[in-house]
Amino acid sequence: MRSPALFLLLLFALGACKHTGPTPSTPTALLTAHPWHVVALTTTTGGRTTDRYADIPSCSRDNRLQFYTDHRLVTDEGASRCAATDPQQQTGQWQWAAGETQLTGAVPYLPYLLASTLTVRELSPSSLRLRYQETNSPDFADLTFEAD
Repeated sequence: MRSPALFLLLLFALGACKHTGPTPSTPTALLTAHPWHVVALTTTTGGRTTDRYADIPSCSRDNRLQFYTDHRLVTDEGASRCAATDPQQQTGQWQWAAGETQLTGAVPYLPYLLASTLTVRELSPSSLRLRYQETNSPDFADLTFEAD
C-alpha cells in the first residue's frame, strides 16, 4: 500500500518547481541574457587580498551593465547618480578575446578600466566574475556581478 503522505509530498515538490525556460548555453548568451550589477570588489597586492566593495560609492552600486549581442554595452546609473549632470545611460562596446575567456572594449561604468582586458573568471546565469590585471604584474582586482 502506498503512503498518501509520500504522494502528497511528491505532488507538493513537483508543484513547487518552476520551469523558467532553457538556460543560455553559450558565453554570449549568458553575458547578454540580462543586466548585471556589482556585488563585490577585491584587490590582491603582494599576495594580500583586500575587500574594496566599501570603496565603491553608494551612488555607483546600483549601476547596471547590459551587454548586447551586437557588441554594445550600455551602462545605466540606476536610481542614484553620483552627480546630477551624469547621464542616465552611456554606451560603449565590448568584444570577446582569447576564445571567449576575456572581454575587451570601452567600459564607461568602469572608467579606470577603459580599453582594458578583463579575464572572465566565472560566467553563469546568475554570476559574472571579472579579473583586471596589469601586464607583467602579480597584482589584480576581482569584480563580481550578479544578474538582475
